[in-house]
Amino acid sequence: MPVVVVVGASSDRNKFGNKALRAYMRQGWDVRPVHPSATEIEGVPARNTRRSVRDSRAGGNESGGLQNLVVFDGKRKRGS
Repeated sequence: MPVVVVVGASSDRNKFGNKALRAYMRQGWDVRPVHPSATEIEGVPARNTRRSVRDSRAGGNESGGLQNLVVFDGKRKRGS
């Protein structure tokens, strides 16, 4: 199953990044929250950059482990 990286994940359950993280988790996706200072969100270890997620997946298989990576960027503005 693909990995979903939630950039802008938050421990605040009222924020969209947290809602998205929980929704993907409920659906059984492998999630990776990204937050600059949190170490864990919703019981899942958080990374501080997207690059750290990529680096942790590299070497996971012969093709670098990134072909099944989906990035949800809760911080990106519409049209950018």
